[in-house]
Amino acid sequence: MPNVSAHRRAIVTLLFAAIFTTPFATLLTGTAWASDAYLLDLYTGAVKLEHEGQTIEAAHRLDQILLDYADADDPLLESVLFRSAQIHGRELGDFDGARARYEQLIERYPNGRYARRAKVALAALADADSGNADVSREYQSILRHYQDDPDGALSKMRALIDAHPQFAERAAAWMFVGDQHLRRDEFDQSVAAYEQALLGDRLSDADRVRALTAIGDALVEKRDLDAAEAAYRRLEALAKTNRYARTPAETGLARVRDLRVLRRIFQGGLVVVFLYTAVLLIGIPWRKVTWPMAMGVWPEALTLSFIALGVLSGLHDKGPIFVNSVTYLWIGGVFLMGCNNLYIQTRPISKYSLLVFAPLVLVVVLAMCFAVYHSTDLANLLWDSLRYEMQYGALKS
Repeated sequence: MPNVSAHRRAIVTLLFAAIFTTPFATLLTGTAWASDAYLLDLYTGAVKLEHEGQTIEAAHRLDQILLDYADADDPLLESVLFRSAQIHGRELGDFDGARARYEQLIERYPNGRYARRAKVALAALADADSGNADVSREYQSILRHYQDDPDGALSKMRALIDAHPQFAERAAAWMFVGDQHLRRDEFDQSVAAYEQALLGDRLSDADRVRALTAIGDALVEKRDLDAAEAAYRRLEALAKTNRYARTPAETGLARVRDLRVLRRIFQGGLVVVFLYTAVLLIGIPWRKVTWPMAMGVWPEALTLSFIALGVLSGLHDKGPIFVNSVTYLWIGGVFLMGCNNLYIQTRPISKYSLLVFAPLVLVVVLAMCFAVYHSTDLANLLWDSLRYEMQYGALKS
Protein backbone atom coordinates (compact mmCIF):
# COMPACT_ATOMS: atom_id res chain seq x y z
CA MET A 1 0.00 0.00 0.00
CA PRO A 2 1.31 3.44 -0.83
CA ASN A 3 2.13 5.78 2.02
CA VAL A 4 -0.87 8.15 2.03
CA SER A 5 0.60 10.61 4.52
CA ALA A 6 3.76 10.94 2.43
CA HIS A 7 1.66 11.65 -0.65
CA ARG A 8 -0.30 14.30 1.22
CA ARG A 9 2.86 15.99 2.42
CA ALA A 10 4.23 16.00 -1.13
CA ILE A 11 1.02 17.55 -2.48
CA VAL A 12 1.00 20.24 0.21
CA THR A 13 4.65 21.02 -0.47
CA LEU A 14 4.02 21.39 -4.21
CA LEU A 15 1.04 23.68 -3.55
CA PHE A 16 3.09 25.96 -1.32
CA ALA A 17 5.89 26.01 -3.89
CA ALA A 18 3.41 26.93 -6.62
CA ILE A 19 1.90 29.73 -4.55
CA PHE A 20 5.30 31.32 -4.01
CA THR A 21 6.36 31.21 -7.65
CA THR A 22 6.19 34.34 -9.80
CA PRO A 23 3.57 33.04 -12.31
CA PHE A 24 1.12 32.08 -9.57
CA ALA A 25 1.71 35.33 -7.70
CA THR A 26 1.10 37.22 -10.93
CA LEU A 27 -2.17 35.33 -11.42
CA LEU A 28 -3.34 36.23 -7.91
CA THR A 29 -2.20 39.84 -7.63
CA GLY A 30 -2.12 40.98 -11.25
CA THR A 31 1.52 42.13 -10.96
CA ALA A 32 4.74 40.21 -11.31
CA TRP A 33 6.89 40.15 -8.21
CA ALA A 34 9.98 40.37 -10.39
CA SER A 35 8.57 43.06 -12.67
CA ASP A 36 11.74 45.19 -12.41
CA ALA A 37 13.94 42.35 -13.66
CA TYR A 38 11.47 41.50 -16.42
CA LEU A 39 11.27 45.13 -17.54
CA LEU A 40 15.07 45.32 -17.58
CA ASP A 41 15.21 42.19 -19.76
CA LEU A 42 12.73 43.71 -22.22
CA TYR A 43 14.65 46.97 -22.37
CA THR A 44 18.03 45.23 -22.79
CA GLY A 45 16.62 43.12 -25.62
CA ALA A 46 15.36 46.22 -27.43
CA VAL A 47 18.71 48.00 -27.04
CA LYS A 48 20.50 44.93 -28.39
CA LEU A 49 18.25 44.99 -31.47
CA GLU A 50 19.11 48.66 -32.00
CA HIS A 51 22.84 47.95 -31.83
CA GLU A 52 22.40 45.12 -34.34
CA GLY A 53 20.83 47.57 -36.79
CA GLN A 54 17.23 46.33 -36.39
CA THR A 55 15.97 49.79 -35.54
CA ILE A 56 12.36 49.27 -36.62
CA GLU A 57 11.99 46.18 -34.45
CA ALA A 58 13.76 47.95 -31.57
CA ALA A 59 11.36 50.91 -31.81
CA HIS A 60 8.41 48.52 -31.84
CA ARG A 61 9.69 46.74 -28.72
CA LEU A 62 10.25 50.00 -26.85
CA ASP A 63 6.82 51.33 -27.79
CA GLN A 64 5.26 48.05 -26.62
CA ILE A 65 7.04 48.43 -23.27
CA LEU A 66 5.65 51.96 -22.90
CA LEU A 67 2.17 50.67 -23.74
CA ASP A 68 2.32 47.72 -21.34
CA TYR A 69 3.76 49.82 -18.49
CA ALA A 70 1.75 52.99 -19.13
CA ASP A 71 0.54 53.16 -15.52
CA ALA A 72 3.73 51.88 -13.90
CA ASP A 73 6.12 54.06 -11.92
CA ASP A 74 9.47 52.52 -12.68
CA PRO A 75 12.58 54.72 -13.10
CA LEU A 76 13.73 52.54 -16.00
CA LEU A 77 10.81 53.84 -18.08
CA GLU A 78 12.63 57.16 -18.37
CA SER A 79 15.42 55.38 -20.26
CA VAL A 80 12.83 53.58 -22.39
CA LEU A 81 11.20 56.89 -23.32
CA PHE A 82 14.48 58.58 -24.16
CA ARG A 83 15.76 55.65 -26.23
CA SER A 84 12.46 55.41 -28.10
CA ALA A 85 12.54 59.15 -28.86
CA GLN A 86 16.10 58.88 -30.18
CA ILE A 87 15.28 55.99 -32.50
CA HIS A 88 12.14 57.66 -33.85
CA GLY A 89 13.99 60.90 -34.51
CA ARG A 90 17.43 59.79 -35.66
CA GLU A 91 16.78 56.43 -37.30
CA LEU A 92 13.19 56.45 -38.52
CA GLY A 93 12.84 60.13 -39.38
CA ASP A 94 9.64 60.33 -37.31
CA PHE A 95 10.28 63.76 -35.83
CA ASP A 96 6.72 64.21 -34.60
CA GLY A 97 6.92 60.91 -32.73
CA ALA A 98 10.29 61.86 -31.28
CA ARG A 99 8.99 65.25 -30.18
CA ALA A 100 5.97 63.67 -28.46
CA ARG A 101 8.19 61.24 -26.53
CA TYR A 102 10.63 63.95 -25.44
CA GLU A 103 7.74 66.06 -24.20
CA GLN A 104 6.26 63.08 -22.35
CA LEU A 105 9.65 62.41 -20.73
CA ILE A 106 10.00 66.00 -19.53
CA GLU A 107 6.44 65.97 -18.18
CA ARG A 108 6.79 62.66 -16.30
CA TYR A 109 10.40 63.07 -15.16
CA PRO A 110 11.10 66.84 -14.90
CA ASN A 111 14.13 66.23 -12.69
CA GLY A 112 15.25 62.98 -14.29
CA ARG A 113 18.69 62.28 -15.65
CA TYR A 114 17.49 62.56 -19.26
CA ALA A 115 15.38 65.69 -18.79
CA ARG A 116 18.12 68.12 -19.83
CA ARG A 117 19.09 66.05 -22.88
CA ALA A 118 15.43 65.81 -23.87
CA LYS A 119 15.13 69.61 -23.73
CA VAL A 120 18.24 69.97 -25.90
CA ALA A 121 16.79 67.47 -28.38
CA LEU A 122 13.50 69.37 -28.47
CA ALA A 123 15.39 72.60 -29.15
CA ALA A 124 17.26 70.91 -31.99
CA LEU A 125 13.99 69.68 -33.45
CA ALA A 126 12.56 73.18 -33.16
CA ASP A 127 15.58 74.59 -34.98
CA ALA A 128 15.15 71.97 -37.67
CA ASP A 129 11.49 72.86 -38.02
CA SER A 130 12.14 76.60 -38.19
CA GLY A 131 15.18 76.61 -40.44
CA ASN A 132 15.11 73.28 -42.28
CA ALA A 133 11.50 72.18 -42.37
CA ASP A 134 11.75 71.27 -46.04
CA VAL A 135 14.94 69.27 -45.41
CA SER A 136 13.29 67.31 -42.60
CA ARG A 137 10.24 66.54 -44.72
CA GLU A 138 12.45 65.41 -47.60
CA TYR A 139 14.49 63.17 -45.28
CA GLN A 140 11.32 61.55 -43.91
CA SER A 141 9.98 61.11 -47.44
CA ILE A 142 13.14 59.28 -48.56
CA LEU A 143 12.89 56.86 -45.64
CA ARG A 144 9.18 56.25 -46.18
CA HIS A 145 9.56 55.45 -49.88
CA TYR A 146 12.82 53.51 -49.60
CA GLN A 147 11.20 50.12 -50.28
CA ASP A 148 9.68 51.38 -53.53
CA ASP A 149 13.02 52.42 -55.08
CA PRO A 150 16.14 51.52 -53.03
CA ASP A 151 18.60 52.78 -55.65
CA GLY A 152 16.71 56.02 -56.09
CA ALA A 153 16.58 56.49 -52.31
CA LEU A 154 20.37 56.20 -52.13
CA SER A 155 20.96 58.86 -54.77
CA LYS A 156 18.36 61.17 -53.19
CA MET A 157 19.93 60.80 -49.75
CA ARG A 158 23.39 61.59 -51.12
CA ALA A 159 22.00 64.65 -52.86
CA LEU A 160 20.29 65.74 -49.63
CA ILE A 161 23.54 65.40 -47.65
CA ASP A 162 25.51 67.30 -50.28
CA ALA A 163 22.98 70.13 -50.30
CA HIS A 164 22.61 70.30 -46.50
CA PRO A 165 25.76 68.82 -44.90
CA GLN A 166 24.88 69.99 -41.37
CA PHE A 167 21.19 69.14 -41.11
CA ALA A 168 19.87 67.60 -37.89
CA GLU A 169 19.82 63.93 -38.95
CA ARG A 170 23.16 64.00 -40.74
CA ALA A 171 24.61 60.97 -38.88
CA ALA A 172 21.55 58.81 -39.50
CA ALA A 173 21.58 59.82 -43.17
CA TRP A 174 25.21 58.73 -43.55
CA MET A 175 24.40 55.42 -41.85
CA PHE A 176 21.60 54.93 -44.36
CA VAL A 177 24.02 55.61 -47.22
CA GLY A 178 26.55 53.18 -45.77
CA ASP A 179 23.94 50.44 -45.39
CA GLN A 180 22.85 50.83 -49.01
CA HIS A 181 26.40 50.65 -50.34
CA LEU A 182 27.04 47.57 -48.20
CA ARG A 183 23.90 45.95 -49.60
CA ARG A 184 25.42 46.40 -53.07
CA ASP A 185 28.84 45.03 -51.96
CA GLU A 186 30.45 48.46 -52.44
CA PHE A 187 32.63 48.11 -49.38
CA ASP A 188 34.90 51.15 -49.76
CA GLN A 189 31.94 53.49 -50.20
CA SER A 190 30.09 51.96 -47.25
CA VAL A 191 33.10 52.31 -44.92
CA ALA A 192 33.58 55.93 -46.02
CA ALA A 193 29.91 56.66 -45.27
CA TYR A 194 30.10 55.08 -41.82
CA GLU A 195 33.22 57.12 -41.04
CA GLN A 196 31.31 60.26 -42.00
CA ALA A 197 28.54 59.24 -39.60
CA LEU A 198 31.09 59.11 -36.78
CA LEU A 199 31.92 62.79 -37.34
CA GLY A 200 28.48 63.97 -36.21
CA ASP A 201 28.25 66.36 -33.25
CA ARG A 202 25.08 64.80 -31.84
CA LEU A 203 26.22 61.20 -31.95
CA SER A 204 24.98 58.99 -29.11
CA ASP A 205 26.90 56.02 -27.72
CA ALA A 206 24.48 53.66 -29.46
CA ASP A 207 25.07 55.42 -32.79
CA ARG A 208 28.83 55.21 -32.30
CA VAL A 209 28.66 51.50 -31.48
CA ARG A 210 26.54 50.79 -34.52
CA ALA A 211 28.80 52.79 -36.85
CA LEU A 212 32.00 51.11 -35.64
CA THR A 213 30.36 47.68 -35.83
CA ALA A 214 29.20 48.40 -39.37
CA ILE A 215 32.73 49.49 -40.38
CA GLY A 216 34.24 46.28 -39.02
CA ASP A 217 31.58 44.10 -40.66
CA ALA A 218 32.01 45.81 -44.03
CA LEU A 219 35.79 45.35 -43.90
CA VAL A 220 35.35 41.68 -43.02
CA GLU A 221 33.10 41.24 -46.05
CA LYS A 222 35.81 42.94 -48.10
CA ARG A 223 38.31 40.46 -46.57
CA ASP A 224 40.53 43.30 -45.32
CA LEU A 225 41.08 41.59 -42.00
CA ASP A 226 43.76 43.95 -40.67
CA ALA A 227 41.53 47.00 -41.13
CA ALA A 228 38.54 45.09 -39.73
CA GLU A 229 40.53 44.18 -36.63
CA ALA A 230 41.49 47.85 -36.19
CA ALA A 231 37.80 48.85 -36.32
CA TYR A 232 36.85 46.23 -33.76
CA ARG A 233 39.73 47.40 -31.55
CA ARG A 234 38.21 50.89 -31.62
CA LEU A 235 34.95 49.30 -30.56
CA GLU A 236 36.76 47.39 -27.83
CA ALA A 237 38.20 50.66 -26.50
CA LEU A 238 34.70 52.16 -26.48
CA ALA A 239 33.51 49.18 -24.41
CA LYS A 240 35.43 50.57 -21.43
CA THR A 241 32.79 53.29 -21.09
CA ASN A 242 29.89 51.65 -22.94
CA ARG A 243 28.96 48.10 -21.94
CA TYR A 244 26.87 47.60 -25.07
CA ALA A 245 30.02 47.79 -27.20
CA ARG A 246 31.60 44.74 -25.56
CA THR A 247 29.55 42.03 -27.29
CA PRO A 248 29.92 43.31 -30.90
CA ALA A 249 33.64 43.92 -30.29
CA GLU A 250 34.22 40.39 -29.00
CA THR A 251 32.10 38.88 -31.77
CA GLY A 252 33.92 40.83 -34.48
CA LEU A 253 37.40 39.98 -33.20
CA ALA A 254 36.46 36.30 -32.94
CA ARG A 255 35.21 36.39 -36.54
CA VAL A 256 38.51 37.88 -37.72
CA ARG A 257 40.46 35.17 -35.90
CA ASP A 258 38.30 32.43 -37.46
CA LEU A 259 38.82 33.83 -40.96
CA ARG A 260 42.58 33.90 -40.46
CA VAL A 261 42.48 30.24 -39.43
CA LEU A 262 40.48 29.46 -42.58
CA ARG A 263 43.11 31.23 -44.65
CA ARG A 264 45.83 29.03 -43.23
CA ILE A 265 43.74 25.91 -43.85
CA PHE A 266 43.16 27.11 -47.38
CA GLN A 267 46.83 27.73 -48.07
CA GLY A 268 48.01 24.42 -46.62
CA GLY A 269 45.28 22.46 -48.36
CA LEU A 270 45.95 24.27 -51.62
CA VAL A 271 49.60 23.21 -51.59
CA VAL A 272 48.71 19.59 -50.80
CA VAL A 273 46.05 19.39 -53.50
CA PHE A 274 48.29 20.99 -56.15
CA LEU A 275 51.08 18.51 -55.37
CA TYR A 276 48.60 15.65 -55.45
CA THR A 277 47.22 16.84 -58.78
CA ALA A 278 50.73 17.17 -60.22
CA VAL A 279 51.52 13.59 -59.25
CA LEU A 280 48.31 12.43 -60.91
CA LEU A 281 49.08 14.38 -64.09
CA ILE A 282 52.73 13.31 -64.38
CA GLY A 283 52.30 9.78 -63.09
CA ILE A 284 54.78 7.61 -61.21
CA PRO A 285 56.71 5.12 -63.40
CA TRP A 286 57.21 1.82 -61.60
CA ARG A 287 58.01 -1.56 -63.18
CA LYS A 288 57.48 -0.12 -66.66
CA VAL A 289 53.97 0.97 -65.72
CA THR A 290 52.79 4.51 -65.04
CA TRP A 291 50.70 4.77 -61.90
CA PRO A 292 47.87 5.57 -61.24
CA MET A 293 46.90 5.42 -64.92
CA ALA A 294 47.46 1.68 -65.00
CA MET A 295 45.06 1.19 -62.12
CA GLY A 296 42.17 2.63 -64.10
CA VAL A 297 41.31 5.15 -61.37
CA TRP A 298 43.19 8.12 -62.81
CA PRO A 299 40.12 10.10 -63.99
CA GLU A 300 38.26 9.55 -60.71
CA ALA A 301 41.24 10.47 -58.55
CA LEU A 302 41.94 13.57 -60.60
CA THR A 303 38.30 14.63 -60.43
CA LEU A 304 38.38 14.29 -56.64
CA SER A 305 41.44 16.52 -56.51
CA PHE A 306 39.63 19.16 -58.58
CA ILE A 307 36.62 19.04 -56.28
CA ALA A 308 38.88 19.34 -53.23
CA LEU A 309 40.55 22.36 -54.78
CA GLY A 310 37.15 23.93 -55.38
CA VAL A 311 36.08 23.33 -51.79
CA LEU A 312 39.29 24.88 -50.49
CA SER A 313 38.71 27.85 -52.77
CA GLY A 314 35.26 28.16 -51.25
CA LEU A 315 36.83 28.60 -47.82
CA HIS A 316 38.17 31.94 -48.97
CA ASP A 317 34.82 33.31 -49.98
CA LYS A 318 31.22 32.28 -50.37
CA GLY A 319 28.26 32.31 -52.72
CA PRO A 320 28.89 32.79 -56.46
CA ILE A 321 32.67 32.71 -56.09
CA PHE A 322 32.50 29.19 -54.65
CA VAL A 323 30.22 28.07 -57.48
CA ASN A 324 32.53 29.61 -60.09
CA SER A 325 35.56 27.82 -58.67
CA VAL A 326 33.91 24.42 -58.73
CA THR A 327 32.53 25.05 -62.22
CA TYR A 328 35.91 25.99 -63.66
CA LEU A 329 37.60 23.01 -62.07
CA TRP A 330 34.89 20.61 -63.17
CA ILE A 331 35.12 21.78 -66.80
CA GLY A 332 38.90 21.49 -66.65
CA GLY A 333 38.61 17.99 -65.20
CA VAL A 334 36.38 16.90 -68.06
CA PHE A 335 38.91 18.19 -70.61
CA LEU A 336 41.78 16.46 -68.84
CA MET A 337 39.94 13.15 -68.66
CA GLY A 338 39.18 13.45 -72.36
CA CYS A 339 42.84 14.12 -73.12
CA ASN A 340 43.84 11.13 -71.02
CA ASN A 341 41.45 8.80 -72.83
CA LEU A 342 42.63 10.02 -76.24
CA TYR A 343 46.24 9.57 -75.19
CA ILE A 344 45.60 6.00 -74.03
CA GLN A 345 43.88 5.18 -77.32
CA THR A 346 46.51 6.76 -79.61
CA ARG A 347 49.62 5.66 -77.69
CA PRO A 348 49.78 2.23 -79.38
CA ILE A 349 49.34 3.87 -82.79
CA SER A 350 51.83 6.75 -82.63
CA LYS A 351 54.93 7.20 -80.52
CA TYR A 352 54.48 10.98 -80.82
CA SER A 353 51.13 11.02 -79.03
CA LEU A 354 52.79 12.11 -75.77
CA LEU A 355 54.35 15.11 -77.52
CA VAL A 356 50.91 16.12 -78.74
CA PHE A 357 48.91 15.61 -75.56
CA ALA A 358 51.46 16.80 -72.99
CA PRO A 359 51.30 20.47 -74.16
CA LEU A 360 47.52 20.20 -74.42
CA VAL A 361 47.26 18.97 -70.83
CA LEU A 362 49.62 21.73 -69.72
CA VAL A 363 47.46 24.37 -71.41
CA VAL A 364 44.30 23.02 -69.77
CA VAL A 365 45.95 22.95 -66.33
CA LEU A 366 47.23 26.52 -66.72
CA ALA A 367 43.79 27.68 -67.87
CA MET A 368 42.21 26.07 -64.80
CA CYS A 369 44.74 27.69 -62.49
CA PHE A 370 44.16 31.06 -64.17
CA ALA A 371 40.37 30.75 -63.79
CA VAL A 372 40.54 29.76 -60.13
CA TYR A 373 43.19 32.39 -59.46
CA HIS A 374 40.93 35.19 -60.67
CA SER A 375 37.63 33.82 -59.41
CA THR A 376 38.88 33.57 -55.82
CA ASP A 377 41.40 36.43 -55.89
CA LEU A 378 44.16 34.13 -54.68
CA ALA A 379 46.83 36.77 -55.18
CA ASN A 380 45.34 39.12 -52.59
CA LEU A 381 44.61 36.22 -50.27
CA LEU A 382 48.18 34.90 -50.28
CA TRP A 383 49.72 38.36 -50.15
CA ASP A 384 47.54 39.49 -47.23
CA SER A 385 48.38 36.37 -45.25
CA LEU A 386 52.10 36.73 -46.00
CA ARG A 387 52.03 40.40 -45.03
CA TYR A 388 50.22 39.57 -41.80
CA GLU A 389 52.83 36.93 -40.92
CA MET A 390 55.67 39.35 -41.67
CA GLN A 391 54.12 42.04 -39.46
CA TYR A 392 52.86 40.00 -36.53
CA GLY A 393 54.58 36.62 -36.71
CA ALA A 394 57.81 37.85 -35.14
CA LEU A 395 55.92 39.50 -32.31
CA LYS A 396 53.98 36.34 -31.51
CA SER A 397 57.10 34.17 -31.59
